[in-house]
This record gives sequence, structure tokens and C-alpha cells, in this order.
Amino acid sequence: MPTIKFILTLLLAASISFSSLSVYCQQPGSGMTYRDSIRLQVERAAQNYQDSLAYLRLQNNLKENGKSLDEALAEYKEQESKEKRKMYIRIGIGALFLIALFYGIARRSKQRH
Repeated sequence: MPTIKFILTLLLAASISFSSLSVYCQQPGSGMTYRDSIRLQVERAAQNYQDSLAYLRLQNNLKENGKSLDEALAEYKEQESKEKRKMYIRIGIGALFLIALFYGIARRSKQRH
């Protein structure tokens, strides 16, 4: 008989402690239980992990594509410098022809006088 009393007392104490635990674990004013709070923390941790993975993928992608982007930018600058050099050569040739034209006009006008 004493074991039955002991088991019933233990069962009663356990049920009281679990019922008070659920009341104790509720955060005041939020209506959330301890389980909900832990679930939210786990969800936030998972979201932070996903965000960090996305950030790492983005950084890796920038490193890989950044090299080709730098190469394209260097090629663009090289092409621009070539175009600029061609422009100056054309301006120089045009100036030489203009000087030759003025020289020819001046020579022709001297021959007529």
C-alpha cells in the first residue's frame, strides 16, 4: 500500500509541476509559451544561417565575376586609349594637309604676282 500512495503522490506532484511550468513559461503580455519562444529562436537562427550562406555566395560570385569585370574594364580602357591615339593621329594628318594647303595657296599667289 505505501508504494501506491508514493506513486500517486509522485504523479500528483508531477502533474502540478508541469501545469505550473506551462503557466510559468508564458511570457507576460505575449501569450507565447516557452516552446513558441524556442521555435522562434530556432527559426531566426535558421534565417540568419540562410542569410549568411547567401552573403557568402554573393561574395564568392563577386570574386569570380569581379575578375572578369576588372579584365573587361581594363580592355575598355585600352580600347579607349587606342581610339584616342587614332583621333590624335587623324587630327595631326588633317593639320598637315591644312598647312600644305596654305603653303600651296601662298605659293600660287606669289607666282601670279
